[in-house]
Amino acid sequence: TGAGKDGTADNGAAGLAGSSSASGLSAANLLSQQKPTKEVTVSLVRRAVSSDAHAVKELITPFAVAIFGNQNPARLIEQAVICIVLVDADDEVLGFGAFCDFPVQPRRSQRVPIVKWPAWLELNYSMSKASPFDTLFCHLLVAKPGFSTGLYDEIMSAVFQSMPHIRQLLLMTSEDASLGVALTNTFT
Repeated sequence: TGAGKDGTADNGAAGLAGSSSASGLSAANLLSQQKPTKEVTVSLVRRAVSSDAHAVKELITPFAVAIFGNQNPARLIEQAVICIVLVDADDEVLGFGAFCDFPVQPRRSQRVPIVKWPAWLELNYSMSKASPFDTLFCHLLVAKPGFSTGLYDEIMSAVFQSMPHIRQLLLMTSEDASLGVALTNTFT
C-alpha cells in the first residue's frame, strides 16, 4: 500500500516484508496496550543521526517487528535514502521513519536488485507508476506508544517536503499482515 504526495492512496502494492508475530499478539491487542501517558509536542523534525539509533531501537515494538522485520536502526540511519526523527523539547525521540530506494523483502534469496524493482512491481502488483526517480520504500516507521497516527503523518510530510521529487512512499508487507489503525490510515 502506498501514500502519494497528493494525499491519495496507491493500493497497488501489498508486498513482501511483513512476517507474522510468533507471540500470538494481534495488532489490535498491541495497539490497545499502547495508551498515551502524557501529551506529546513535537519540537523538531529533522534528519536522524547515528546518535539517535539507541532511542529509535527503544520505539521498536513486537508489532513493528511483525510488520517491518528485525531492522537495525543504526544501519538504516547510515544507509537509507532518508531517515526522519521527531523530537520533543527535551530532545526525546518521539518517532522515526526510514525510507530506502528498494523494497523490503523477507529473505535475501528473494531480493530484487534496485535496477529491476520497477519491472518487478509492474509484474507482481500492476504498478506501472513507480519509478526509481520518484518512489521510496518504508523500511521502518515507529513512534511513541499511543501517538503513532499524528507522528506518522508528520514523518511522511517531512519526507515529501525535504525531497520534492518523491511522489510516492510505498510500504511492502505480506498480504496477511495486520497494519493496525495508524499504519492503515497513513498508507491508504
